[in-house]
Formats: sequence, structure tokens, C-alpha cells
Amino acid sequence: MRAQRTELAFLLIMALATSMTVPVVGALLMFSLMIGPAAAARSFTSRPGLAIALSVAFGLVMVWTGIAVSYETNWPLGFFVGVGGAVFYLAGRAWATGRRTRAARSGSPVPAAL
Repeated sequence: MRAQRTELAFLLIMALATSMTVPVVGALLMFSLMIGPAAAARSFTSRPGLAIALSVAFGLVMVWTGIAVSYETNWPLGFFVGVGGAVFYLAGRAWATGRRTRAARSGSPVPAAL
């Protein structure tokens, strides 16, 4: 499959998902749900299939945890989803930095991500 077709298909899917959900949930929440899990998954692995699976898992955890905490605290759901995205992203960056630091100390090249 050519890269141009893959890019076009991805952009069309993103455009459809964004245009259909922004009126319902809002731009900030949609941004948190589309960018946060994917950026976090990218920090944990460089394999596309695993990154997609991790991104979906992170997104589900963010949403369900946000719903539960929002229900208990009476705070808005968007706040908890945004914080969850930031937490997953920062955890991924810390994990990637730790992996590079361990590799540098041992003198070996940086190991490939999962």
C-alpha cells in the first residue's frame, strides 16, 4: 500500500470523526481524546499496530475513569479527560527518557521501543 493512499485515508477518517463529534462533545474534549492517547502510545512503542492498540486502551481508560470520577465529584468530565491525557503523555515521555538513560549508562545503543 502506498504512503499517499494511507495518509489520505487517515486524514479522511480524522476529518469525519472530528466533524461528527465536535458539535456533541466540544473541541477541547475532542482534542484531548484524539491527540493525548496517540501521543502517549507513540512514546511507549514505535510499532504501528501496538501503538494503535495502546492508544485505544489509553482512550478507554481516560473516558471511563473520567466518567467515574466526574460522577463522584460533580466536576466536569472534560477536565478529567484532559488531565488523563496529560498524565498518560507525561508517563510515556518519562518512560522513554528512562529507557534512553538506562541505555546510555550501559553503553549500548538505545533499544527499540516495544
